[in-house]
Amino acid sequence: MKKLTALAPDFLGVTSAILCLVHCLALPILSMFPVMVNHNPYFDLLFACIGLCAAIPALRDGKTIVAVLLTSSLALLFLSILLEIIFKIETPLIYIGASGIIAAHLLNFINQKHT
Repeated sequence: MKKLTALAPDFLGVTSAILCLVHCLALPILSMFPVMVNHNPYFDLLFACIGLCAAIPALRDGKTIVAVLLTSSLALLFLSILLEIIFKIETPLIYIGASGIIAAHLLNFINQKHT
């Protein structure tokens, strides 16, 4: 049972980051159609906070490479969201950050599975 509860934060983190990435990639396509889809950076901030909550256990228990990748990816993600909220500047850093979070959680999942 301990194995299952140890993997839950990674599952939450991967799921949150994948949903965030799909949201960020699909929104420009959906905005081309007249379906009244607006981008809200606070929605991105919600995904980032969920990812941060899932990252804290992974940072405590993870390997050094996982911790570095996760920390830098979260920093890129929050930087991108803050630039968008404060200065109304959209950067591709959010895609890099979300991809890095997915990779870090998958690496942590694989490392925990084999130990």
